Amino acid sequence: MTYASMRPDDDRDPAVRWPGGARSAAALTFDFDAESVWVAHDPLNAGRPCVLSMGAYGARRGVPLLLELLARHELRATFYVVGEVALHHRGRVEAIAADGHELAVHGWTHAAPASMRPDQHVDDLARTRELLERIGGRPVSGYRSPSADFGVELVQQLDALGFRHSSNHSDDVHPYLHPGTQIVELPTSYLLDDAAHWWFSAAHWTKKMATNGEVREIWDEELAGIHELGGLLVPMMHPQIVGRPGRLRFLDGFLAHLRAHEIWIATAGEVAAHAAAELGEAGGGG
Repeated sequence: MTYASMRPDDDRDPAVRWPGGARSAAALTFDFDAESVWVAHDPLNAGRPCVLSMGAYGARRGVPLLLELLARHELRATFYVVGEVALHHRGRVEAIAADGHELAVHGWTHAAPASMRPDQHVDDLARTRELLERIGGRPVSGYRSPSADFGVELVQQLDALGFRHSSNHSDDVHPYLHPGTQIVELPTSYLLDDAAHWWFSAAHWTKKMATNGEVREIWDEELAGIHELGGLLVPMMHPQIVGRPGRLRFLDGFLAHLRAHEIWIATAGEVAAHAAAELGEAGGGG
């Protein structure tokens, strides 16, 4: 049997050496979904203002509060933005870019790419990137799927369109190049996804929301393990989730903990560019 999602096992894959002698690296990432994630979950939610208000919180309060927190820690992050969200909340996306954070593509809508025709998905990637480049005034080269799932042709499509980094797979703790492309994968995990611990929908009330302490324990342990391996930590966060007041206190403490270690903290694009140079040299292409 052939598994399309698997890379060949290779213990010789070169680990990336991080700048300044750092032992490991971290890229702070936020998926700016706002209302779009709720409409993708159920199209009828478009007419349910109370449901939409949970996503609207991310734009109204979550993003400004997160920008203040990141500025206080003197850190820059990557915001994966849905195209329709950039249209509806343009001022927030402008503020993200004005603070020096990276903009990256998170789909035109929050619909799963696997549900689209390949040509439709390519069009959505291109027009979302064009909009974000217009708003931010800088090139956009990163992509994260709205559904953490897509077809086998997606990486080649990204490469052909000139994207240079993806943060979707969970098969490593080190960045790597997708074979035959210039796409650097920045692996992550649901362990580091705030939604996996705190997502709540009254229509699907199946588990309790985790406490800040529970999530902090999980993230600290994952950080310790990745740091020991010299790898890359990529938390996946959402302004409507981690941007709640109590969880901002959690994130404030976690960022302070990150900065207390020998960890290079950079945007996804900066990590990918550094990793591409390192991996190219290791493979004889530098």
